Amino acid sequence: MRAVSLAVRSYGAQFAAFERELIFDRPHTGWVHFVGRREIVLRKSPFSEHLSPHPYLLPEDLQIPEGAFVELTVGRLHREQPVVDRQTGDVRFGCEYYPVEGFQTAEFPRPKPYLSPDEFRARLVHDWYDAESDQLDYAVALQLLSCPRDVYGTGGIGSQSFSMSSGRSPLDQLRRTIARQLPVEFTRPNSRYEFEFVQSKSGAEALVERRARGLTDEMSYNFLRVVDPRWTVAPIQIPTILHNARYAPSFPQEPDRDVLEFMLTALTIRPVVDDNAILEIEKALRTVREQVEPEAVVGHAPFDQHAITRLAMAQSRLELRTSLDFQRGEQRFFDLFREFVDLHGSLFKPGQETWAPAQVRTSFLDASLGPHDLDVLRALIRLRDESGQEWIPFSELTAAFGKELRADQVRQSLRRLVLVGRVLQSNNETLFRPLILD
Repeated sequence: MRAVSLAVRSYGAQFAAFERELIFDRPHTGWVHFVGRREIVLRKSPFSEHLSPHPYLLPEDLQIPEGAFVELTVGRLHREQPVVDRQTGDVRFGCEYYPVEGFQTAEFPRPKPYLSPDEFRARLVHDWYDAESDQLDYAVALQLLSCPRDVYGTGGIGSQSFSMSSGRSPLDQLRRTIARQLPVEFTRPNSRYEFEFVQSKSGAEALVERRARGLTDEMSYNFLRVVDPRWTVAPIQIPTILHNARYAPSFPQEPDRDVLEFMLTALTIRPVVDDNAILEIEKALRTVREQVEPEAVVGHAPFDQHAITRLAMAQSRLELRTSLDFQRGEQRFFDLFREFVDLHGSLFKPGQETWAPAQVRTSFLDASLGPHDLDVLRALIRLRDESGQEWIPFSELTAAFGKELRADQVRQSLRRLVLVGRVLQSNNETLFRPLILD
């Protein structure tokens, strides 16, 4: 089985519908990328380096921000005459470019992919018999569709897989099922989207480090090995349980381009977090702390306090819409979580071989915070109480510490506090809001 590479795509059927529209139907629309002081090209996909065939030259009085999604108004294609070196006879061909006369912010095209959401889920697990009884279709779909970076920090959906078999082969088969749909670019370090299979202590620690540093906008992952209590691990949002599902592969096992198109289209969606959503996020955090943490203390990576919010984001992507539905996100979370709780006793029954043996962990919050994090949280709460502001600017927070903590130390503490659900962030990580859940 050869994984798809997004970089080498060249003909129409290989692209998602929105990419085809930008590449073939809207030549002067795309994401701005500067290649010189006044010279730009247009990116045609957020996932690969497919660019406009010609560069564009901006007039001195026109300013366009890097990364803006725009439609350009251009003049005639300018072709410089080739120049011949009289001494050597070498020909230096002149460059071609479009002069830019104006631009406007464009509306991002999102034509419907070939598959419906239900068809997408079914295609993901078509190699598994009785997958729906384990909700394997939803578990895999939500992991792949991920969630964007937002108030909770780095995006992504994490899971730990549990097999009720006495061997590890079902987990290897699950890995093949997920990996088959991932382009090679999504399995390597990059700034946009990564999917990790975690199988070792070093892998778990590397994942935590990359999430904490915010090196990738979205990082989804699946723990396929025992979570040792001595490991430093990232929290999960959902379990993936193999109980009734049986692997029954069809041949040949090739990547499904319709599945890839749906996935790429969904990954362009950024659900809107408004003021009402902030209240729902706080409610969801309390729900997880009160109903989930008491049940989830042994044998697995801890459940993320932002699990419901992240799953509401992923569910919106699955439904190809930008509005957030916390009710569906909470329903999806508890459907999967209750399945985990129902099987909890048999998963950890003494004497039964399983690929998820019981282990005891300390509190995820206690294990994840650094030496200055609680000081930063207390300062954030104090500034909120003194100023009456719901959101505290980063500059005010750093000023409150003076020379006691450097700005980069405050930033690192905030990132950890965001990831463990004690602080929300906004406005490109410049505004922060403490969460009082006790």
